[in-house]
Amino acid sequence: MITEEKIEIFKKYDGDSDGWILVRDAKENQVMTDLDWADIEELRHRLWLQQHQPVSEDFIAQTQKLITERIRDESSIEALRRLI
Repeated sequence: MITEEKIEIFKKYDGDSDGWILVRDAKENQVMTDLDWADIEELRHRLWLQQHQPVSEDFIAQTQKLITERIRDESSIEALRRLI
């Protein structure tokens, strides 16, 4: 599950997965997995596309479905949207 704490870690490294892998500390390693990172990046990318490119209604619905499946609380959803 994506949390606000995980999004803050993603933001700390500016979405640079190589930097995160090389520099992360033990706490960050316990909090966030590679899959969490990939999920955040996928959702961030989909939201960016929605704002900057023409996308289908199906794409928008699928993005919302993924957000609902992967993020439980509204504050984490807002933190994700602020990454754009």
